[in-house]
This record gives sequence, C-alpha cells and structure tokens, in this order.
Amino acid sequence: MGLDATITYRQPEFSDGLSVARLIEACPPLDLNTTYYYYMMCRDFAATSVIAELDGEICGYISAYFRPEAPQTLFVWQVAVSSAARGKGLAGKMLDWIVSSQSKDIAAIETTITASNTASQAVFKKYAAAKNASISKEPFLTASDFGAGDHEAEDLYTIQL
Repeated sequence: MGLDATITYRQPEFSDGLSVARLIEACPPLDLNTTYYYYMMCRDFAATSVIAELDGEICGYISAYFRPEAPQTLFVWQVAVSSAARGKGLAGKMLDWIVSSQSKDIAAIETTITASNTASQAVFKKYAAAKNASISKEPFLTASDFGAGDHEAEDLYTIQL
C-alpha cells in the first residue's frame, strides 16, 4: 500500500507541541529546540506549517513562516519525517500541502541547510526540479556565528517559484 493511502495532512494544533518535539528529537541531525518552542510554533505558525499523520500518529512536520521583510517568501524552519515514513516523498508532499493551503501567492521558498545534511539538500533540490523552479545556494551563517560549539555553517537555499 502506498504512503498516500494512509497519510493525512493538517495544520498543527497547540496540543501537538510535545509530539512535535519528540519527532524532532528522533530526527537527527535536526536541532532540537525546547518543548515550549514547539508549542509556540504550533500555536503561532499553524497557518504556514503542517502535520502529517500515519495511522493517527505524527510522522511528519514542517514549520514555516512568511518573512516579514519579504511577505511572499516562505521560510521553512524545520522539516522532520519519522523513520517509518522516510523515502516516500513525504517532505515534498508536506511542502505542497503548505503552498496549496495559502491564500496568497508564494514567490520563493527559503531554508537553511548544513553541508552534511544531504537528505535535506536532496528534498529541496527535488522539490525545485518538480516545480521547474530555479534553486540557489549562498552562505548564510558560519560555524563561528553559533559561538563556541560544534554547529556547522548553514547555507541559505532559495527556490524561486
């Protein structure tokens, strides 16, 4: 049975905060924020985010928002897909769900990705190719911008729709 037969998509609800935090924790190399953060994302950015459920369990989540300085640019903060749902194109389907649920046109999608996160790079490159859209990459944050620690540099990827 294909993934589409059992996946449902919906906006996050405030009560999803803990489940989303647990999903992110189970999806390295994603940065895990506080559980409080995920409650706030589910409350304040629900209209531009998505939950994917497989048999009633959260198997995917994207948090995103429109940039205040560029209101037709959707910035994708985090994309998480559980191990049970990987390799089936769920991330792209969640992006499609967000884009199609918006009442305004989206001119661009932005995200930041580390050099070692080849899975996320592949998701965004595949999404751009499927939309026949251009994608660009430029440096965004250096490792030293994160202070003392071991966080990698982040490149800014932009898909022009």
